[in-house]
This record gives sequence, structure tokens and C-alpha cells, in this order.
Amino acid sequence: MYRKIFLTITGCILSSLLLAQQEQIQFSRLDVSAGLSHNQVNTMLKDAGGFMWFATLSGLNRYDGYQFKVFKHDPGDTTSITDDFITGIFELPGNHLYLETRNGPSIYDPATETFIRKTVAWLKSCISTLS
Repeated sequence: MYRKIFLTITGCILSSLLLAQQEQIQFSRLDVSAGLSHNQVNTMLKDAGGFMWFATLSGLNRYDGYQFKVFKHDPGDTTSITDDFITGIFELPGNHLYLETRNGPSIYDPATETFIRKTVAWLKSCISTLS
């Protein structure tokens, strides 16, 4: 009798597992072939606007769900990021990003899509505005 109950319960469990539909998960691979500037990603951040930011050995990458926009250091442009080797990303008020690079910090300004290299002065002005 116990054997019959055991077989019935086992049969019910197995049939429910076989008939259950698994939820489909869609995943896309994001790498250099998709537009990422380097396959070594040091850190990532999802900002308040929904953008995904990837800090790599070769620039800052912004992903909007469809394509990448890459920000790189340009020695002739003082509004470019301080260095391409980025080690940290932190979100600041106003959708600004604080970036740590090998050659010092930068602050990304989303309104102009440029970088502020004088970070201490910028942060002090933000604090004085709040006071």
C-alpha cells in the first residue's frame, strides 16, 4: 500500500515537472563586436536614466539598450575624460558621474556630454549651492 502511494506521489511530481514550462530568459552578449571599447570591464553602473555605464581599460562606454557610445581621452581636448583606464564610476546629483581613472578623477556632465577635470572646484561649488 505504501509503495502504491509512493509511486502515485512520485508520478504526480514527475509529470508536473515535465509539463511545467520554464520561463524563457533572453540574454544578449555585449562585447567588442557589439561596440564595447574593451572586453575587460572594471566596473558597471546603471544610472537613474536607465543607461548602463561600463568602465573599461579603453574608455567609458554608455549603453542605451541598443548601442554603445564610447568616451575616450583626447590629449588635445581639455573637456575629454582624464584617461581611458577607468577604475570606478559613481553617480552624483543631476545625473553627473564621478569617474576614477589612472590619471585622476573626472566628472561627466550629461548636458554637454563633456568631462570636468577640476573636480574639487566643481564639488565645492555644488556644496556651496546646497548650503
